[in-house]
Amino acid sequence: MALILLTPPRLPFGWFQQRQVECPADKELERLVRSSFQQFELHLKPALFAAVLRNELAKVALAVPVQSFAVEDIGDYAGRAYDYHLENPELSRLMRWEGLAYDGEVPDEELRREYYGYKVQAVTDGQHQGVVTRALDADHLAFLILALAGWWSAVPQVARMLTGPDSAEEHARRRASVVEAARRLATAP
Repeated sequence: MALILLTPPRLPFGWFQQRQVECPADKELERLVRSSFQQFELHLKPALFAAVLRNELAKVALAVPVQSFAVEDIGDYAGRAYDYHLENPELSRLMRWEGLAYDGEVPDEELRREYYGYKVQAVTDGQHQGVVTRALDADHLAFLILALAGWWSAVPQVARMLTGPDSAEEHARRRASVVEAARRLATAP
């Protein structure tokens, strides 16, 4: 989206700046333009942020789908989620920023609750079939699996300090740990 600031057609503000001519209203016009742009930004930023985050969440939902852990392996799902976050670390950053920026309800919260509900239902299905543990509530287990898979990309500096520098071998080791930990966390006794 381009921002076009219109000035009186006779002598635009830029004309004075280009010619280094002292415009009597130079300072006032500059203050008004800056103030108008700041107001524009204040109203645009939340909507723009929400649109970017909505788009990123749609991409992960398509890239890492889940139907039911009664038939799908929760470890494989966690591994695919880890892969996605590794390749798209901006999603974790956006989610952390959202948590800092909003005290209450976030943009599209009701719709997002519905989509997260599908993940909870996938866990619940696995629990009903006896494949997934009932020791943890389905909503908590779904959250823990997502955290397990995504936290590596959310705080890469901590991952690096704990497990060493990023490399293909290290990412394979981390992924294997995520898959195994998800399976152990979710396996029914």
